[in-house]
Amino acid sequence: SYGDPGILAVIAHEMGHALDDSMGAAWISSGWTPELRADAWAACTLARSHLSQSDMHQALAALGKYPSPAHPSWNLRLPAIRSGYTHCGGDASVIH
Repeated sequence: SYGDPGILAVIAHEMGHALDDSMGAAWISSGWTPELRADAWAACTLARSHLSQSDMHQALAALGKYPSPAHPSWNLRLPAIRSGYTHCGGDASVIH
């Protein structure tokens, strides 16, 4: 129901786990859980995908709708998502 942007977001989150395990990044907070770090990497991927604002809203809706049981609440996920998005060139004003 969230189209290709939703699929991209979910796959990017899963890929974020692999990126976090293999690369890490200076902008990733060491205090974040693995799920928050994967969210940040997913948002970085979304920023580099240059989605329209509408597509970005669909992507974020998919991330929020299908969290794993290990995910914290959305209000804790949002700062990590915003950080990843802005560190990879996205405009934080589309993240809310």
